[in-house]
Amino acid sequence: SVSEVEHVRLLADYYSSLRIDAARGGGRATSPDRSIGHWERPFEDALREIGLTPLAQYKVDQYRLDFAIVEEPKVRLGIEVDGANYHIGVADLVRDRRLRECGWFILRFPARRIRDAIRECAGEVLAAVKERR
Repeated sequence: SVSEVEHVRLLADYYSSLRIDAARGGGRATSPDRSIGHWERPFEDALREIGLTPLAQYKVDQYRLDFAIVEEPKVRLGIEVDGANYHIGVADLVRDRRLRECGWFILRFPARRIRDAIRECAGEVLAAVKERR
């Protein structure tokens, strides 16, 4: 399990890797990683619209979460947006198990579902956050 000190260090490392993207949202911090999938950006926006602060490409252990919602001390929610051709495999099961061992709750959303019901998906994330507060 990741200690609270280690978690704070990881959070500080994440924030230090951010850059301010003035062209997107007037000074909103965004990840410098441009490997973000097509449906991740609209989902990030939907999460922000309902008052959440998703951290894009958040590093946990040797993995990167598409998004993390972190509210210490209780909320460590990882969000994965699975592409159209995605099928969960053994590596993903191992990854998700390791993330749970590190204290994370993982939500997975197929990109197709985000496309068709983005607000419903965002509502599920909000409900999971509230449940853990």
